[in-house]
Amino acid sequence: MISFRKIYNKMEKRPFWVYSIILIAFAIIFTIYLLEVQIRIGVIYWDVYLYLNNALMFAGLGDGYKIYLSPLIPFLTSLLYRAGFVCQASLYSVTGLIFILGIYGMYLLLNLRFTHLKSFAGAIIFTSCSVVLPWAVSGALDVPAVCFSIWTIFLAVYGLEKNNKAIYFIFPAAALAFLTRYTSGLLILPLLFLFITHYFDNGFTKSEIKKIAISIVLGILIFLPFVGFFHANLGNPFPFLDQFGVSVENHASTRDPGLMPDKAYYLKNIPNYISSYPLNDSRLDFGSMMTPNTGQVNPISYFILILTGLGLISYVSGILNKLWDVLKNNYLDRATKKNTSSGRNINKKLDSWLNNRYILPIMVFLVEILIILFIISLGGNSYLISELLMFFTILITYFALRKIEIIKGREIKKVFRIDLIILIWFLTYLISHSFLSIKVDRYFITMIPAVVYFMVLGLSNTGNLIARLTNKLDHKKIISGALILILALTLFASALQPYEDKVPYKVYGFLEEGAKMMKTYDPQYKEKVIFSDQWPALSWYLKMDVQRGYPLDFKTSDEFSQMLKNSNATYFISTNGRGSLNMEGYSKVANDKIVYIYKRN
Repeated sequence: MISFRKIYNKMEKRPFWVYSIILIAFAIIFTIYLLEVQIRIGVIYWDVYLYLNNALMFAGLGDGYKIYLSPLIPFLTSLLYRAGFVCQASLYSVTGLIFILGIYGMYLLLNLRFTHLKSFAGAIIFTSCSVVLPWAVSGALDVPAVCFSIWTIFLAVYGLEKNNKAIYFIFPAAALAFLTRYTSGLLILPLLFLFITHYFDNGFTKSEIKKIAISIVLGILIFLPFVGFFHANLGNPFPFLDQFGVSVENHASTRDPGLMPDKAYYLKNIPNYISSYPLNDSRLDFGSMMTPNTGQVNPISYFILILTGLGLISYVSGILNKLWDVLKNNYLDRATKKNTSSGRNINKKLDSWLNNRYILPIMVFLVEILIILFIISLGGNSYLISELLMFFTILITYFALRKIEIIKGREIKKVFRIDLIILIWFLTYLISHSFLSIKVDRYFITMIPAVVYFMVLGLSNTGNLIARLTNKLDHKKIISGALILILALTLFASALQPYEDKVPYKVYGFLEEGAKMMKTYDPQYKEKVIFSDQWPALSWYLKMDVQRGYPLDFKTSDEFSQMLKNSNATYFISTNGRGSLNMEGYSKVANDKIVYIYKRN
């Protein structure tokens, strides 16, 4: 134990920059590995073709599809296209670079609350989650958006708590997150909580107000070019407002494969999202890696979650015990009223109001009422009411905790604020995504940073419990730090195993082969009008504007063929195994496996 203690102490005493260099090196090497695998796999998700085509549009090399989608990643990819790198790897590389930034940002965010070693281990856990890895460098928007979100929350907390120069970058980071994926706009709730509580605890200096104003201007400057683009091409500078309305109204087609009314879907599948294996041993089972809920949970996931749960229960119990002690001791000891303010608190009236002996029980009662209303609201169809009830419940809870700290005559613990900010982050996305009828596993990526944060918090407290039960309180830092690091490395090792067994294979390789078949059959294909049921994919592979042609949109095959005739379509490329379509005026002229080319007679 003595030798292990020496080793741990040496690790713990390593300066911040040492951990930073090690983590960045790890992130670069690991991301390069993932990129190499991704390039061999190719596109794994249909929407990625939309982003590839939109990047062509931004580069002036083609037409885009659904150009109202979040534009940042396609725009950044278009810069590589302009440099001559017109390939899928450009999109993967952009998302890979952002993933590296996200890993380091996760370390910085955790380091606001935990030691360097625990924060390092938490960053490893973030990279190892089974819901993150398949999407990390895939060209999809979920991981890049959450990486920018991590930086937004970190800069906000760090800027207001430690170095106000970081305030300049809060809203630029928020703008980048929003432009990467519009759902990042929900970060407004944890940011609002931070600004409100910071104001009531410390107030804003003139310097901070100036920096916040400049930060907002910088964020707007980042946002304006894309607003102008949307206005010029769509006639609507804010198309994301329409998508927000759809999400609030919660409309979904019964044909959508992601239709899942169960509001507990994401909670039920958390073990799968931490670590899971594909059920099938075939190399062709990469699909279950993309959708972890279809896989088998790794026992290490249950083990981590149980230990995390024990630690969080211990943590919350400690807070509730303090609250109970205050209520039991007649709410307020007059002897502690002499010194209630700390720091540069400008809200003396608030402190005076909070020190009233009846305020705390009133706040506790109000929180109970809000919790009941919140539970009732979960049965509704719109998440907005639930989000607001959740927000005010936590806000009032914070002031109750603040009152306890005033009673003890100590400076308010900033860790309470950070913990509650991360809790709001988690609940904001859990509530919004759980209300939506369409549920897919990758949406949980928005919650992963918060989950990792509470894992580190819970495991830290579990380590302290183990030290207490084994009468080794002087070793509690060693036990908790070692526990988190060992579990992080174990999780990472198990995360790599499916990549050794299941990949690579091209998920959409048949589409690429279908495009080659079209080029071979008719070298002058670009002069023709082509329709396909996989139009974004064929547009990318053929580097032309392939039109949408989806037979299920029509009642009969005659209606579909008539649409093709009216559109002067020369070819229809079917990629969904429709090799026996009977379309008047069109004949099958080529096929390869499940790709069929129909030509107008």
